[in-house]
Amino acid sequence: MGYNNGYDNNNYAITSILRQIGLGTTITVHFQGENHSGTFAGINNGVLVLNRTATGQTSFFPVNQISGIDVP
Repeated sequence: MGYNNGYDNNNYAITSILRQIGLGTTITVHFQGENHSGTFAGINNGVLVLNRTATGQTSFFPVNQISGIDVP
């Protein structure tokens, strides 16, 4: 599990975790007080791309606003 350690709002801890997991990995993103689960589809220009398994939608989360990542 990774959390934002407050490095000038850049989320180095979150980015480090995301760079170590493979595309297609199931993750849970903690964003603005809510949990969002799905399949990790990459990072593009500082934005995490998540394919939401439950809804079939693609969601986008600015990495600098993510408070945590769970990787089962």
